[in-house]
Amino acid sequence: MSMGIASSELIGPLFVRPQFASIFSDRHRLQALLDVEAALARAEAECGVIPPQAAETIAGKCRADLFDIAELGAATARAGNPVIPLVRALTALCGEDAGRYVHWGATTQDIMDSALVLQLRIVLRLAEGELDELIAALAALAARHRDTPMAGRTFMQQALPVTFGFRAAGWLSPLLRARARLDEMAPRLFAVQFGGAVGTLASLGADGLKVQAALAGQLDLAIPDMPWHAARDSMAEVIGFLDTMMRGLVRHLVPPMQGEGPVAEAAYYATRNSYVRIGRVVLFAALILIIGRLLGVSLRSFAEAGLGVQIAAKGVGFLMIIAAGYLVWELVNLLVN
Repeated sequence: MSMGIASSELIGPLFVRPQFASIFSDRHRLQALLDVEAALARAEAECGVIPPQAAETIAGKCRADLFDIAELGAATARAGNPVIPLVRALTALCGEDAGRYVHWGATTQDIMDSALVLQLRIVLRLAEGELDELIAALAALAARHRDTPMAGRTFMQQALPVTFGFRAAGWLSPLLRARARLDEMAPRLFAVQFGGAVGTLASLGADGLKVQAALAGQLDLAIPDMPWHAARDSMAEVIGFLDTMMRGLVRHLVPPMQGEGPVAEAAYYATRNSYVRIGRVVLFAALILIIGRLLGVSLRSFAEAGLGVQIAAKGVGFLMIIAAGYLVWELVNLLVN
């Protein structure tokens, strides 16, 4: 699945809300990488590893508007990841005295993983509010129609009567569990990655763990029990969460398109553009297939998981844009208005 959908001016608005897509835009991703580099410099100055003046110079240059994204992109194609050319460009911007301390003691994946976590934190916190609104709307819908009769189904055939409130409560239930999972996984997901080349912080010697803790403090992230550069379970967890949430959301789209529900509700839904909902169901079906591939990559790693981190940085971001973005808002719009 191409990120072109998210960036397309023609078809992007069908699937993506701008505030979610912008979080994983090139400029925002670049700024997230720079935020980690700035936080690292300040953390090392706090621990007495590098001079405070050097840290302030580095932090002052960690602004996305100071860099040519197209030039960095061309260099990324040669280097294999965006951090290598970014560190070179940042070092040059900082000058000889401060530049020597850029990226001190870190490895590429430390920066990429921590930056991805910063992006995920932003989008998940936005999604929390949207999901809460959807849950409230579904609860109200279930209460309003607790006595409204409709046909129940078994093996897709009409059977004994149920109420539309009962059906809406069935849509609500998995989303309540998804919301609980979101709270449960946050402390595990929002953790800094900082281990150096092989995860032992060897280049920082006795200061390694102090710098890790200071970096976590600078970024307001948790300190993991171990560097997780080769342990991708946190990425697998968020992918699984998206899978569960998307499956729950898709269940809301199909019944209205089939005229399920009380006559008044069905008539209301029928006035909405079913082509829009069909397009989103098709996209979600494709994304659910991609999730299986992403899970496979996230769990197959040894030592420094270079392939895993590259795919996660793009794949998880794209899933977030879609799953936590437009569709949740559209469902709230359907149910509330």
